[in-house]
Amino acid sequence: MESTPEILQLTSLVAEGIGIYLEKTSKIVIGKYESVVESRLILNLCLRHIESINELAQKDLVYLPSAMVLSRSVFESALKVLWILHPSDIFECESRYVVRLKQYEDWLIDQIKFLKTQNWNCDTYTKQKEDVCCFRLDLQNLLIERGYKVLHSPNLRDILKELNEDRKYLYYRLLSSYTHGGYCSTGIYRKDLGVCKKLGEFIDIKDWKLVYSVAWPVFELATEFFIDRATLSEVKNIYSDKFKKEIRDCLAM
Repeated sequence: MESTPEILQLTSLVAEGIGIYLEKTSKIVIGKYESVVESRLILNLCLRHIESINELAQKDLVYLPSAMVLSRSVFESALKVLWILHPSDIFECESRYVVRLKQYEDWLIDQIKFLKTQNWNCDTYTKQKEDVCCFRLDLQNLLIERGYKVLHSPNLRDILKELNEDRKYLYYRLLSSYTHGGYCSTGIYRKDLGVCKKLGEFIDIKDWKLVYSVAWPVFELATEFFIDRATLSEVKNIYSDKFKKEIRDCLAM
C-alpha cells in the first residue's frame, strides 16, 4: 500500500518537529540532576521510535502493526518523562528518578534469580545490582535528609490520572493489543465473523492517524517539559503555535 499525500505530509511535519527539538537541545549541557539526564535518555528512545514510524509510513502502509507497537512504546516512555519531570521542585523530580532506579534494581534481582534457576553465571548482573543499589541508597538518603519522601512506583494509569489524561488510557489498551498479539490486533485482516467473515488486509488511513495522534502529542509535551527542567527557564513552548496547529490540522484531516 503506497503512502498517501496526507500521510507523507504528516511524516514531514513530524520530522520537522524532531529537528526543532534537536536544535533546541544541541547546546544544552546536562548532568547536574539525574532526573534530567535520565529524561533525556528516555526521549532519545522516543525519538528513534518516532523516526522508525516515519520510515514505515513512507515505505508501505502495510507496516501499520509495527507502527502501532512503536507508538505504544513512545506513549508509555514519554509519559514516564512527564511523570518524572512533572513536579516544579527539581528535588521532587530527583525523588522520582530514585523510583526508576529502584525499578532497574528490582529488574536485576529478577534476572539474577532466573539465571540461578538455569545454573548460569550471574556475576555480571550481581555486580551491576550492587552498584545500582549503592548509588540509589546514597541519592535516596540525601533526599531524605532534605525532607523528601521516597515514592512507590506508579502504574501507567496512575500517571495518566496525575496528569489529568486518564481518557488516553483507551489508546494504550488498543495499542497494547498489537504489542501482545491480542484478538483486536488481527481485525485489520478480518471483517465479520464465522461464515460471514472476509479475510484480507483492511488498513484505513485513520489507523495511521491514530499512530501519530498517540505518539506525537505526548512526545511534544515531554520534550517541552525536558527543555524547561534542563534550562530551569520559563520557556514552556519550544514549538511555535503555527507548527502545533499545522500538525494537529493534519491529524484531523
